[in-house]
Amino acid sequence: MIEVTIKIHQGFQKYLPAGYTAKDFKRSIPEGSTVEYLLIDQIGLPKDVPKLMIVNGIHAKPSHVLSHEDRVAVFLPMAGG
Repeated sequence: MIEVTIKIHQGFQKYLPAGYTAKDFKRSIPEGSTVEYLLIDQIGLPKDVPKLMIVNGIHAKPSHVLSHEDRVAVFLPMAGG
């Protein structure tokens, strides 16, 4: 198992696991887990909602394999103009 820290930003907070009230929390997941597995299968974010995923400050694809002590942040994409 590895441990990662997740930061859920505005718009996704309603999907926080039961008992979590803070934006940042830690989660233990199996080695070899991807960002998609963490966000969709473990946390329960909807697959069909667009997401901007950041791992250790760098944009990540859903297939990115996580490592112990990675920091994952998820945002709703925004448009500007």
